[in-house]
Amino acid sequence: MKKRTIFFFLASLCLMVAGGYGLKVAFTPDGEPSSPGSEHPPQISGEGEPQKGNIFIYGEVSSNQPVDTLFIKLWENYLGKFISDPGPEIKSMPLNEGSLMEGALDKRVFSYSSGEITDIGYLTIGDNKASLLNLFMVRPGDSVYIHIDLKKGMTTFSGRSADRFRIQHEVELARQTYKMGQDPVMVTGSKDRFLKSGNYRDQYETAQKSPYRKMKFVETENEKVAIMEQELVKIKNGNYPGIDILNANKHLMDRVDREVLKSRIIGETLYKTFNSFNISYRKDSDEFNRLYNEYILETPLVDFDADIVINSPLYMDYLMERIVVESKVHGEPFYKIVERNFDSPLRDRLWGKFLMSYFSIYPHSGEMLREILPKVSDSVVLTPLTNLSRQAIGTPMKELSLPDSNGDTVRLSDFQGKVVLIDFWFTGCLPCVELFRTTVHPVELKYGQREDFVVVSIAADRNKDVWKKSLSEGRYSSAEAINLFMEDRFKHPFLKYYDIQAFPRLILLDKKGRIFRTSGLMDKYDLENAIESALAEK
Repeated sequence: MKKRTIFFFLASLCLMVAGGYGLKVAFTPDGEPSSPGSEHPPQISGEGEPQKGNIFIYGEVSSNQPVDTLFIKLWENYLGKFISDPGPEIKSMPLNEGSLMEGALDKRVFSYSSGEITDIGYLTIGDNKASLLNLFMVRPGDSVYIHIDLKKGMTTFSGRSADRFRIQHEVELARQTYKMGQDPVMVTGSKDRFLKSGNYRDQYETAQKSPYRKMKFVETENEKVAIMEQELVKIKNGNYPGIDILNANKHLMDRVDREVLKSRIIGETLYKTFNSFNISYRKDSDEFNRLYNEYILETPLVDFDADIVINSPLYMDYLMERIVVESKVHGEPFYKIVERNFDSPLRDRLWGKFLMSYFSIYPHSGEMLREILPKVSDSVVLTPLTNLSRQAIGTPMKELSLPDSNGDTVRLSDFQGKVVLIDFWFTGCLPCVELFRTTVHPVELKYGQREDFVVVSIAADRNKDVWKKSLSEGRYSSAEAINLFMEDRFKHPFLKYYDIQAFPRLILLDKKGRIFRTSGLMDKYDLENAIESALAEK
């Protein structure tokens, strides 16, 4: 992997995820669950032939309220929480009554086995309320018994792969302990205006008298810079919550475990800090440019091999955002920076991760996709990127039929001969409210009287009552728009077909029902220019 100091970015959106993955069993010839031996740990690409094998998960749950089912997800190729393709497969683990002979009296027991996986996967286990284990690294041959005690709030591990699970669990506890020791921070243009926007004033005054954490409001640029500099100093001093747990247990891990977990710990800290910097960064700000030059430019990339980085999605998050900041600061396209610094498959993963995350908001995503797709050889991202080409400019939009507020069916094809602005949103999405206020509604007022233009507002809400209540409030859409309701919420086939995971989402169609623009529409003036161009076409 080529080395270079590079930087990051993240946009503010409401996002959602779908998916999961099932497990099967690995047995030795004696019928016992198999696991990696300490003398011959599994290898991943770069240390010999990729290893393949099964995973065996079994255990018990102790709780005051009966737990009937746990879900389990397993990703073979996890690219990020906002990326559904390649996605996991999700299956349920029914819990059965434990017995005295199993040492599980008054407990519920479960077992599950995976199909064959290659190299490294990521595992999540939870109930219908929360994840109990979230994105734990697993490797071929892993076998672990999980003791989940919801009465005491404890999770422990036994079995041949217990150390790998225990170390990850302790690292997560250390990170959460650090997080709970920090006051929450809210960046807002006006503290007083925010406190007046609901019942927040009473909550705020009550919180000032309590012994708990207190919200810290950040209103000015100097306040933002001061908080950001504190975090950047911690990074400069190597303060990564959880790293001490890893160091204390390094004798129990092979190189792959150590490096992947280390890159995850470092990547998560860097990503969150640099993301906060990016959201507030202004190129004309002397203070933010000082932080950029004094800290971010001086923050070196940790020298992980490419096979480690590919298998560390949180480090990939950090790396991707760093590259985008360099693109913003220096004006060089993202994909060219990646191509100049990395080889395939890491190059392809970064390209794919970026486009699948930001295709709808990156102004030059279509151009980038056309440029890089012929060069992509990594099968993990090739298919998802090929699917993105469905959103290419000039492609006919897939037909969609939805009910309006009167219960009548409306089809996209009904608007042939008109430029159509489609606005996807859902109740509770604050960026959806802001986009409607600053961009969609002003544009609607400007072009709404034209016979060759229409706004189609599509809500992916929980139910029609929630949707109609939001319509009556006028915060997400207007009475002048064509307001439609999408059933199945985020699972609707249309959303899956176009890989729409981030809300709000705008799509502009030309007069022939073809995709005219899917990105670069979030700014009012950019949207107006796109509409003018679409209206001008014959």
